[in-house]
Amino acid sequence: VLAFQPLSEEHVQALLVREGLVASRSDAAEIARLCEGSLETARQLLDPQVRALRGELFELLAAEPFPPLQLAAPR
Repeated sequence: VLAFQPLSEEHVQALLVREGLVASRSDAAEIARLCEGSLETARQLLDPQVRALRGELFELLAAEPFPPLQLAAPR
């Protein structure tokens, strides 16, 4: 088993740009900031629906008071 350290934001950003996976450097910077050093997570976050769902979940988790039943309800 080989364990790798997470990539730096700069490396992720450079790889996203080099591979043509993003429209701009600012998009690459945003994805690199969110992916925590994982190229697989970065690729998933390129999907606008995944990013929107992530944002919605973070908003629900940060809500005061925390709404566990609302969060668990099917959509």
